Amino acid sequence: CLKWSETSPDATVITGQPSSIKIDQIRQLVHWLVRKPIQHDHKLAIIHQAQQLTLAAQQALLKTLEEPPANCLLILTAPPNHQLLPTLISRLMIIPQTSTDLPEIDPLIPQFASQPVAQRWQSWSEIQAQLEDFLTQLQHWLHQRLLAQPDSAAVLQAVQVQLTAQSYLKAQVNPQLLADYLILHLPVLARSPGQSGG
Repeated sequence: CLKWSETSPDATVITGQPSSIKIDQIRQLVHWLVRKPIQHDHKLAIIHQAQQLTLAAQQALLKTLEEPPANCLLILTAPPNHQLLPTLISRLMIIPQTSTDLPEIDPLIPQFASQPVAQRWQSWSEIQAQLEDFLTQLQHWLHQRLLAQPDSAAVLQAVQVQLTAQSYLKAQVNPQLLADYLILHLPVLARSPGQSGG
């Protein structure tokens, strides 16, 4: 597995320069998104503090959100009191940042993600029976992590692994192969951003 890194050609983070995200940045992003991934199955772009998008930048982003290129994941982070266009918001899946609005995450998710590979095999029997739910909760947990650590190479790699695992599940890949993929390729992550893994 080729791992995500801060210099991965398939991942990028867009931020304000210094306090706004301009239309030229979005045009460059759209041009980058339409090219095929180099090292991974998907491309990943994060627009951090999307409330800093200028009106022109938001309008430039609308078409891409309406018809996103194949094999790309675009994540926007913004505070609840953002000033984003309603037409932009209507094209997004909203994941609330407040802990009271987030779905309750099974403690097994951070436990599994923080375990070394050898210990993950022991946890797999608990996961196997509820694999679809596990992958959905892993997705929510990783989104929370991305909000806290938008530049983390390990979290970006974990998002890639989770996306691939979900596509395998939809394609009805052999459950044992899916287990092997998740156990071996999900990077070891700390249970929370301030902790070390293990």
